[in-house]
Amino acid sequence: MRRAAAPRSTTGETSRAGSTAVSSDLAELAARAEELLGRVDPERLDGDEVLAVLGWFSRLRRAGAAGEVLLARRVEEVGAYRRGGHRSTAALIAARTGTSPARAGEPVETAKRLGTCPRTKQALVSGVVSVEQAHAITAAARVVPEAEAHLLELADRETLRTLQERARDVRLEAEVDRLGWYRRQRAARSLTHGRDDEGMVWGRFRLPPIWARRWSTGSSTRPTASTAPPTGKAGPRATTATSPTRSSRS
Repeated sequence: MRRAAAPRSTTGETSRAGSTAVSSDLAELAARAEELLGRVDPERLDGDEVLAVLGWFSRLRRAGAAGEVLLARRVEEVGAYRRGGHRSTAALIAARTGTSPARAGEPVETAKRLGTCPRTKQALVSGVVSVEQAHAITAAARVVPEAEAHLLELADRETLRTLQERARDVRLEAEVDRLGWYRRQRAARSLTHGRDDEGMVWGRFRLPPIWARRWSTGSSTRPTASTAPPTGKAGPRATTATSPTRSSRS
């Protein structure tokens, strides 16, 4: 008699089993870390020992913070924060870590940007950069992707403050470039039209890309300030795409 083949586990079941094992391992690790912390007597450690123990706890802290970032995006996607009656993922993290929602919001924003910053994600997971460093790097790389590699190198040899300042400069320089480009495009706008000898209307125009896309798709919505690159309070106001106009006849 032939034996019935054992049912094969599906990919989903395997994934769930793996997740359960990881959760169990993390629970044991957390309990073990807390036990070790209770056994530490700083007064009995010499200089070398206290530095070594501090280094290990710093590594654990960095790994825990990186884990929060990696999981924050999934919590956001599935709305898991609602299960505890929280209004957002940041509020959930704030409640669990004892920090303010504003500060807890940084890991959430960082998590969203890591998808387009694989090198920073790898550096965060391996403990090469901290959550604060990853936050600064991804904020700049979102605007200037090619800056990611340089900022990762900078994070390895400079202080967090220096890294944050350089990342801010990268963002500001990019915005200034975009603003100047946008202003040049607006200054070059034109629309020339007329009627030829056959009575046909002819025309030629030059428009910024954002306006041209709206026109070509038949959108009746006029460009607004929200469609232009961020310009701050002193930025240019959007105007109609036909200004200035030059009329002529053949």
